[in-house]
Amino acid sequence: MKSRDKVFDKKYDAYVEHPRYGKRPRFTALNPDPYAPGVKLHGNATNVHELQKRTRRILGKDFWFMREVEKMTPAELPRISGTARKADPSKQNSPTVPVTHYYDVERICRCCKRPFIFFAEEQQYWYETLQFPLEADCVRCPDCRSSERFLAQNRSSYEKLAIAAKRSWNDNLKMVGCAVTLVEHGVFGGRVIQRIKGLLKSVPEPERSKETYQSLVARIRQLGEQQRQL
Repeated sequence: MKSRDKVFDKKYDAYVEHPRYGKRPRFTALNPDPYAPGVKLHGNATNVHELQKRTRRILGKDFWFMREVEKMTPAELPRISGTARKADPSKQNSPTVPVTHYYDVERICRCCKRPFIFFAEEQQYWYETLQFPLEADCVRCPDCRSSERFLAQNRSSYEKLAIAAKRSWNDNLKMVGCAVTLVEHGVFGGRVIQRIKGLLKSVPEPERSKETYQSLVARIRQLGEQQRQL
């Protein structure tokens, strides 16, 4: 491996790993010309300069402001060369302009600010299987998306249990667990803990010696100590 390739490969060590696709580009040896007839890349794989050039070609007109933009030093392209994957426009969700190719694109997570790759294969799954509109974009890394789903599930479970007409002691324990998790991640305020502490009283005495109960009590105690330090 050439030294330049080693540097390139090492670059992705710091990227957030996708559970299915990894953290490094998935090369396909496909690199279509973005200006070729019949080629339309997804908007996430183009930069301002390419959009300006494409506009000039489509309109067939020479606008002075477009020429000025092209004189500027082009920004680094978000797409990773050689990672293109052919799209199936017939499976896209009523696109205004169908996309013919997806690319692996480099991103910075909106939440944790770490770099990650929005893979071409993942895009194909989003837009052709899940039928997301092409305007939908990936702005969070796999870890933050996973965390977001986890918290959404906890909130949904908490809200369903909160309005349930009847709850068993086990339901109360689950509700407390969801509330503690949501407070720990800043979704709920600390006052929620005070409201749900009483639910622990419904847990039978024999169950209070078990790990699940003891762990919740310890987490509630820790949250209480953190609040007192504020």
